[in-house]
This record gives sequence, structure tokens and C-alpha cells, in this order.
Amino acid sequence: MGILQQLIGAGNETSTKLFSEMIRLLADHPDQWRMLQDDPSRAAIVVEESLRLATPTQMMYRVTTRDVDVDGVLVPAGSRVMLCYAAANRDPAKFADPDAFDPDRPNARDHLAFGGGVHFCIGAPLSRLEAVIALERMAERVAGIVLAPGNTFTYEPSYILRGLTELLVEVRGRAA
Repeated sequence: MGILQQLIGAGNETSTKLFSEMIRLLADHPDQWRMLQDDPSRAAIVVEESLRLATPTQMMYRVTTRDVDVDGVLVPAGSRVMLCYAAANRDPAKFADPDAFDPDRPNARDHLAFGGGVHFCIGAPLSRLEAVIALERMAERVAGIVLAPGNTFTYEPSYILRGLTELLVEVRGRAA
């Protein structure tokens, strides 16, 4: 039941949160929006950089199965630990200028937004595909995105999922 619950919830909530953050990032970086419109094949790298910078799944809890030394600190077997993907995705040792939105960074896809190893998200390919197709279609139809007045940029009160409670935007349609 837990797996089914995760598949349904994760596939809905995370996709919604990713898309709203991606639109916020593109509204904040109109040059990236224009580049996407000029070359829709950039949608995939915009999605990857959005996942890295604003991953909807911030962290997961795990239980250690054996004693582990983490940078000189002993974490005993059976300890509950928090793996923070969001922090790893902004590690300056891995990503140059980690707080910048740069879809052209060569290692943008090296993020941990979908976890890793045996805990890699089973829905990752579908999530990526949904986001890329939606972004491509939006770039075809929308001339510009502007953050509307009244945004509070309030995030859901969650340690695990990060996402805006709402995002107000104004879109300008493309001339035919």
C-alpha cells in the first residue's frame, strides 16, 4: 500500500511542484525563455537544471544498516538519517556557481533529484518526459512569462516536498 501511495502521490505532487518552480525560474530569466523558444530542444536541459536547482523532493529519511563514519562522526547502525538531495544538488564541489540557474552547465544532469542507486525513482523517465513535453508546448504557444503582482512565494510546510502554494503569472500569447 505504501508503494502505491508513493507512486500516486509522488507522480502528481512532484510534477506539479517541478513545473511551477521551472516556470518561476524561466520568468526570472527571460533570456533563458527566449533561448528555449528559439531552440525547443533546450527543454531537456532546462528541465534538468530546474530539477537540480529546485528539486521537489528535498530529502528522504533512511535507517543505517551498519555503523558509518561520516567525515569523522560515527553514525551507529539503526540511526535514522536525513539525506538532503537539495543540499547535494547545490554542492559547490560538484556544481560551479551552484545557486545560479544555468541550463548550459555541463553536469546539470548529475543531480540527485530522483535519488540514486537502489532508491532511484521509478517514475523519473516519465517525470522528465512530462516536463519536457509540457515545456516544449508552452514555448511554442507563449511569447513571454511574467511573475504577476501578488506573489508571496510561500512554500508548502514540508520537510520532504518543496513547492509553492501558488504561483501567479501573466502569459503573453504568440502572434500567429
